Amino acid sequence: MPKHRAAGMIFSLACAGGLTATADAQVAGSWIGSATGQWTTSANWTSNPQFPSSNGTAIFNAGQASVALGTTIQLQHLKLDTPAQITFTQNSLTFGSGAPLIEVPRSKLNPAGVYYYTGHDFLNPINTGSGSLQVSGPGALTWRGTSGFTASLQLSNGVELGVTTSGALGSSFGSILLDNATLRTISASGAATISSIDIPRTIQVLPGGGTLSGITAPLRINQQIAGGGPLTFAGPAGVRLD
Repeated sequence: MPKHRAAGMIFSLACAGGLTATADAQVAGSWIGSATGQWTTSANWTSNPQFPSSNGTAIFNAGQASVALGTTIQLQHLKLDTPAQITFTQNSLTFGSGAPLIEVPRSKLNPAGVYYYTGHDFLNPINTGSGSLQVSGPGALTWRGTSGFTASLQLSNGVELGVTTSGALGSSFGSILLDNATLRTISASGAATISSIDIPRTIQVLPGGGTLSGITAPLRINQQIAGGGPLTFAGPAGVRLD
């Protein structure tokens, strides 16, 4: 008879001849580690003795944490639901095919008077399979790594995505869809710069509308803008349409 455990554990299947085969299932877990820790340390997760991987789900809903990815991690769903800043470093976060989702219900706010806030910080690359990557708010996040995904990117539900380099948005093949969302450029140092950050993808503005904003670096659009939703240009560094 097959033996099954809860999702995220090992499934054991009885095979002919009395042998047993094991396979990793999707692992879902919440971070319970300290302010600095390794993703691959199972004790940092409620899913212990495993860590979220294999197209599973990872949830951050507690305090501030800087999490180092000791290896490439593959997820289907990442949820960042904390006003404390979560920072990811080292290796890639890779999202599977289908409808992968980065969900950001809450994020860190900067002190009053600051024009923008970076929210949760991704210092590592973001990669995907063939499925469109959905990023949902209303929180904020910043991508700083050079990513390699070619699928489309859909920003919705009030999310604010900052990028510090053109490479953070991956290849030019897939569109960026804005549906009640903000895409902003921020220089890597946080200081003002005259160097623009190019958006290498076609932008589609859906009915919920969108905002394009150049904060500490000009945002340069050199691809088509399509769609019938309302679009706002903002930011002290400005937006260039080339």
